[in-house]
Amino acid sequence: MHPTPRHRSLASPLGRSAWLGLPIRRIVDQGTAAEVFDDPRHPYTKALLSAVPVVDLGQRREIIRLDGDMSSPADPPSGCHFHPRCPESTPDCARAYPAATRPSDTREVRYMRV
Repeated sequence: MHPTPRHRSLASPLGRSAWLGLPIRRIVDQGTAAEVFDDPRHPYTKALLSAVPVVDLGQRREIIRLDGDMSSPADPPSGCHFHPRCPESTPDCARAYPAATRPSDTREVRYMRV
C-alpha cells in the first residue's frame, strides 16, 4: 500500500511515521509523514508522490513518468531493485543494494545519493 495525502493527514497529528517506496517489497524511504511527504529522497518516492492528484486546480505538478516494465519479484534485478526504471540510476545502483542512511533520528533512506 502506498500512502496518499489522506494517509498523511491521519499520520501527522498522531505522530506516526510514514513510508513510501516499495519496489519489489523493499522500503526505500521512511520517516515521519512530514519528512517523507515534504522531502522525498528516493526517486521511487518522488515518482509516487508526483502521481498523487492535486486538489487545487491552480497548482501544477510535474508527473514523473517511469520508463520500462516493473521488475519481477521472482527474479529481481541486482543491486537496487528500482534501478532499471530509475531516472537517476548510476552503475553503482546495479552493483549493490543501497545501505540504509539515516539523515535524522526518524528517517531512513536506501539510496546511493542521499
